Amino acid sequence: MKKAAVGILDRVPVVCIVIGEALVVYTAMAIAKLAFTQLDPLYSVWYRVGFMAVMLLL
Repeated sequence: MKKAAVGILDRVPVVCIVIGEALVVYTAMAIAKLAFTQLDPLYSVWYRVGFMAVMLLL
């Protein structure tokens, strides 16, 4: 029982970090998609990737 509880407590922070990172990526891509829709498609993709990278670094 104690081993199972320790195992769960070891995994919960990792799961929270993964979920938080996924939310940041999703939010960054949504903002970039809205902000850069009026540009040429090729440039738009690069701006989206760059914006997402900046959001991940913050």
